[in-house]
Amino acid sequence: MAVAERLSGMAGRIAGRQAVAGTGAVSWLMQRVTAVLVAVFIGVHIWVLHFTPEATSGSPVTFESVRQRMASPWYLTLDFLLLASLLYHALNGVRAVLLDWGVGARSEKMLTGILFAIGVLSFGYGAYALIPFFSGK
Repeated sequence: MAVAERLSGMAGRIAGRQAVAGTGAVSWLMQRVTAVLVAVFIGVHIWVLHFTPEATSGSPVTFESVRQRMASPWYLTLDFLLLASLLYHALNGVRAVLLDWGVGARSEKMLTGILFAIGVLSFGYGAYALIPFFSGK
């Protein structure tokens, strides 16, 4: 039995129904993966903001100090991955709740499309908000 079939069956049994093999397995797995990623990214984010020597020096936080930190490729990558993981996790969770309420197959496709559009627009807005820190403008 393939991993996707096992995950699909497990996810379906958890939701109280037997899922068709391969249906929702990726969504179910990605919900767990993004939960771990969000926890790790938020932990690193909090550590950098509150426990590094720069954060504990007592100097005031200014736009320039934030821009310098954000200019670091690893920190900017961390913020983009946090944004993407958090959006996927939240919107996939909303989708799962609505599907558990019994949304039909046609409505499921429309719901998925709407949530995908919300995710893309939200990611674009979040990326747009990060650009001034990266570019210094």
